[in-house]
Amino acid sequence: TSLPMKTTFNSWNKDRPLKEDRSHLPGPTGGDESLSAPRKSAREKVMDLLARRNHSELELKKKLAGIYPDDDVIDAIRNAQDNGWMLPAEEISERVAVELGRKKKGHRFINQFLRNKGLPPVVKDTEAEVEKARAIVVAKLRKEGPYDRAEQAKIYRLLANRGFEDDTIRRVIGRSAPRAD
Repeated sequence: TSLPMKTTFNSWNKDRPLKEDRSHLPGPTGGDESLSAPRKSAREKVMDLLARRNHSELELKKKLAGIYPDDDVIDAIRNAQDNGWMLPAEEISERVAVELGRKKKGHRFINQFLRNKGLPPVVKDTEAEVEKARAIVVAKLRKEGPYDRAEQAKIYRLLANRGFEDDTIRRVIGRSAPRAD
């Protein structure tokens, strides 16, 4: 015998169902949770996350914090490190920095991003930063210096919002950066 289906109808079209309510039926789509698939262990979840992309230890802890007990998460992360599934933090930092650099992000933005992920900061390549910032400005304004005051303000806002540091922005605008003596 089949159970009757509960149906919700559209207010504007009484003959056409909006959706079928299956909460009264047993099974994975219905209300009976005992028939749903078993939850993965913390170790399996860490393996799944690391298979998609590289994660830092802090990221894995944050993602699994409310789902699994802390001891299971720590054991799973330690197991991933022992088996070589996780890259060292310095290597992940370098890869993330290169990826964000391709997206024309500045050194300040990159290091803040890494700090939020629990990764060590990367060393600044000043000349590469200046060249990257100049490329952004030329693409945006379609002009290389000299710039008037309005353009300088626009460039400053543009580069500051992309995470470039003040000395880099000043070098792009054409003003000399203050010396750190």
